[in-house]
Amino acid sequence: MHSVSDKLGNIMKRARVEKHLTQRQLAEHLSITTHYLMSIENKKQMPSSELLYRIIRELDLSADTIFYPEQGEDCELVSRLHILLNRFGERDIELIMTILQVLLQVKCAEGGDFRCRFNCPHI
Repeated sequence: MHSVSDKLGNIMKRARVEKHLTQRQLAEHLSITTHYLMSIENKKQMPSSELLYRIIRELDLSADTIFYPEQGEDCELVSRLHILLNRFGERDIELIMTILQVLLQVKCAEGGDFRCRFNCPHI
């Protein structure tokens, strides 16, 4: 079983790069030094619970991604989608649902297979 510190650095770095943030920019957003951020990303240090909370929020991560890495990348994507959806109001989510339903109809018409491919308990 992986410890939190084994995965945290890689998860953070990947999320930071996806958000097009440098280590310096992320460190500034988190109010920590670049050196400390580098230490966390390189698995040398474990952040405090308060800093871990700020990291999760700043990088739009799901805590499950860090604490349950065995759920895999599919579950991570679903969790990230859930985090992003929480930023929208009900009307926006209804529009997003309509778009997704149309996309599914198009894919089904093309012969796509939509059996659930996720092994995520949140679905």
